[in-house]
Amino acid sequence: MEVFPNPGSFALCTRRFPHCDLASWGDSLSIFAGWRKLTWSHYRTLARLPDKKQRLELEARAEREEWNAEKLEEHVRFLVEGSPKGDGVQPARPVILLEPKRGKLGIYRIVPDGDGCAVDLGFKSYQIVKDSNRSRAIRDTPTNTTFKAGELVALSPAGELSLAPEATQADLYSYDAEILRVVDGDTLWVKIWLKPDQWLKEKLRLRGLDCPELDTPEGKAAKRFVEGLVTKAVSVTVTTTKPDKWDRYLSDIFVARENGEEVFLNNLLLEKGHARRTDKVAAADWDEQQAIGLEAFCTVSSELPVVILRA
Repeated sequence: MEVFPNPGSFALCTRRFPHCDLASWGDSLSIFAGWRKLTWSHYRTLARLPDKKQRLELEARAEREEWNAEKLEEHVRFLVEGSPKGDGVQPARPVILLEPKRGKLGIYRIVPDGDGCAVDLGFKSYQIVKDSNRSRAIRDTPTNTTFKAGELVALSPAGELSLAPEATQADLYSYDAEILRVVDGDTLWVKIWLKPDQWLKEKLRLRGLDCPELDTPEGKAAKRFVEGLVTKAVSVTVTTTKPDKWDRYLSDIFVARENGEEVFLNNLLLEKGHARRTDKVAAADWDEQQAIGLEAFCTVSSELPVVILRA
């Protein structure tokens, strides 16, 4: 474990950081009050800040939130170098980008529903499939069509349901969307069109990344960056995966611009230094999945098992 060096080391620091003389060093970092959780690497990084108030605030936060030296370095770099173009904190090393998850609009899965079947629209929403025992149904579904649980289907803009034999599970859960509000850099309220005549409001969390907290300069910059991007969006497409432990759906968001270019928001935040890669969601955060089969015509396909999350 690193400990703070003896006062003789101050000479080196004052040559490297002229603004941080011997007296102000000890006073501003308040490190002689006793043993601290931060290491010499932390304090060497903090010495780059010429503003005493910033040093004290960042020191306290780094200790409180148990930052490692690398994370502290990112915050200090932002404060020292700034971000005049709103490009965030440029990463210290090459960023490993996400592999985009992009499905196809209008593709859904058939799931069992009592003695019949239903279309899983996503977000715990379902549409009954027409049969002789149902008074409600997707319109224009052929009466002689029998769907099986596990089959993938396509729903046309006119509301017609048909089998989609070439579709795969990777095509599921993609929707047209509108951004209603940016909560912070990685969380948004979104209007999602489940099908042409049905939408819902949902809070989404961007998959695979983490932006700084909103009460920091970096967090505010990340939020402004996302707001500026989505405000000029021509269209937005969302692909979602299972909800995280706070019941927020993890999402890949694609934004089409006026010039015809489409950008993958998740990776753009990483490229611009507004976020870092993270895989915080662990298996323990999820309810165990449960497969359900029926003996009737709505049997579970062995190739495409039906999984239903417990509420």
